[in-house]
Amino acid sequence: MPSALAHVAPALALIPAFARPGVPRRLWWLGVIGAIAPDLDVIAFALGVPYSHPLGHRGLWHSVPFAALAAGCVAVLAFPRPLPGGSRSRAWLYLFCATASHGLLDAATDGGLGVALLAPFSEQPLLLPVPAHRRVAARYLGLLHGARARGDRERAALGVAALRGARPPALAARAMSKLLKYARIERERRFLLAALPAGIDPATGYQQLDDLYLEGTRLRLRSVTSPTGTLIEQKLNQKLLAPSGDAAHRIITSVYLDPAEYAALAALPGRRLQKRRYTYAHEGHAVGIDVFRGPLAGLVLAEIELDLEAELRALPLPGFAHSEITELALFTGSERVRAPERALRDARRRPGG
Repeated sequence: MPSALAHVAPALALIPAFARPGVPRRLWWLGVIGAIAPDLDVIAFALGVPYSHPLGHRGLWHSVPFAALAAGCVAVLAFPRPLPGGSRSRAWLYLFCATASHGLLDAATDGGLGVALLAPFSEQPLLLPVPAHRRVAARYLGLLHGARARGDRERAALGVAALRGARPPALAARAMSKLLKYARIERERRFLLAALPAGIDPATGYQQLDDLYLEGTRLRLRSVTSPTGTLIEQKLNQKLLAPSGDAAHRIITSVYLDPAEYAALAALPGRRLQKRRYTYAHEGHAVGIDVFRGPLAGLVLAEIELDLEAELRALPLPGFAHSEITELALFTGSERVRAPERALRDARRRPGG
């Protein structure tokens, strides 16, 4: 999700449009607080409220109607008398825009299940139709989820990984600088399923992923489309094992492509893989469930990515999965595409497979 600083930016940017001589500064402070306040709903996780619940994270408190109501209450309570240099309705409009910007910004990120922007009138999570290359990087800006010290450690770890994993000529100072700037640590656990969990319609609600693992490289070219064939995004990824050797940690770098760039890379030799990805809400977490096609047809895997290491480790085996495969290199993307028959045989030998 965008950081606290990212959410404050719209509230500050709106000030020149509403500033008038005599308007008290506390109006701007209240706008800043309103722009951050919707994320207080993360307390729902501690209370056991699921992510997908109307009162869960990115539910009612992130909605536009809530922003309108909250702005009205604050305007009345904070300014009981007429405002010098402006009307109370003008103060309400500023507070509304500042508070509503939070949910709208979250709906423009590249992660999560969406935002219930119209709650309580509609609980449907929504994502704004923003082109992939213009979406806010949901995990690059998580200042609320990681202290600066952790970020410094991770940047150092990325440098070690680059030194171990890349050929010496590739480690020019400029290239190293870019790697440390754009790569991130992915923390996830992976599970094997016998089938899609109950309640998921296999014909809808998925994204079609077409991957090309480029020959002789550690690069993956990916095209993502909707069930109707509408292009969502095209990108080039590199995934490396983290320097700790922990199979739950990967270093991932992504470059978003336009159609011409994608077409040029898609002409290169490599191994292809196709799957449908469904997003499933489970105990407050967003789960990616992949149903493979082609040579890997019959294989169903789930991935759960979490920001907090302790939460990742404490995660029990989900009820819809029958075994964990995080530690098994055979079930990583590059290995699956090299040995699909072996991956299928191993999956079928496991209990519940």
